[in-house]
Amino acid sequence: MSLLNFIAAFNREMEQTAREMAAEGKNVLVSQLSGAGTDALENSLRKRTGKEAGVIRRVGMSFERHGYYLEHGAGRGQGGTVGSRWKDPQGRVRTTNTASLGKANSGNRRAKKFIEPTLKKYEVIVADRAQDLVGDLGLQMVLGVFDTKIRI
Repeated sequence: MSLLNFIAAFNREMEQTAREMAAEGKNVLVSQLSGAGTDALENSLRKRTGKEAGVIRRVGMSFERHGYYLEHGAGRGQGGTVGSRWKDPQGRVRTTNTASLGKANSGNRRAKKFIEPTLKKYEVIVADRAQDLVGDLGLQMVLGVFDTKIRI
C-alpha cells in the first residue's frame, strides 16, 4: 500500500467518524430538546473536517448560533460573564446589559447539554482511530525503509 493510498484510507475513516458523530449529535438533540427552533437547529447540525497537507487534522460539528445559547443556558437577560459588543442596523455600538452578566444557566434558562456529551465521547474514539492508523503508517514506513522482518 502506498503512502497516498494510506492517507486516503485514513481520511475516509475520519470522514466516517465525523458522520457518525454528527448523526449521534442530531439524535441526542432530538431526544433531549423540543420546541421552537429545534427542527432548524437539527437541520443545521453538520459534520466538519479540516485538512492540512491533504490529511484530515480536525473533526467536529457546526450548528446555528442559537444552539450555543441552548447548550450554555444563555439568552435575553441572561448573558455570560464577559458580555459582547455589536452594531445595530443604525450603526450604533451596543453592549450587553450589565444587569444580565453572569446569569447564564440560571432562572428559567437552564443549560441543555446536547453537544458536549457527544463531543466528549467522540474525542476518545477519534484519538484511538487516529492513533491506530498513524501507528500502522509509521510501522509500514519503518519496515519499508529498513527492509527488516519483525518476529513476534
